[in-house]
Amino acid sequence: MRKAFTLVELLIVVAIIAILAAVAIPQFTKYKKNAIASAVAGQISTCMSELAAAYAENNDVTWNCTIGENTTVTLSLDPDTGNISFNGNDQTSVTYKNTSVTCTITNNVVSCTTN
Repeated sequence: MRKAFTLVELLIVVAIIAILAAVAIPQFTKYKKNAIASAVAGQISTCMSELAAAYAENNDVTWNCTIGENTTVTLSLDPDTGNISFNGNDQTSVTYKNTSVTCTITNNVVSCTTN
């Protein structure tokens, strides 16, 4: 008597793996996009701190910030209100790791979403 898996047992295992993959792949894509948006928001927040330090030291009101490897964003500080913006705009779009990211500064808080 031989011991082996039957064809039905193998098909059941393949079906279970397919169902797990169908659930996992969209979740992974969502997590990846959220991670990219968080990374860009963190980099812009760091640049905002650098702009504040440059203003305290030299009264600089603009700061060029490099996001990722090749995207540059210019931040502007309004000395009267203390608000920071993207060169006068509340919103900007950047490309980071081949993903388009839209960022908004509201009350000096950065929030980013992927498109």
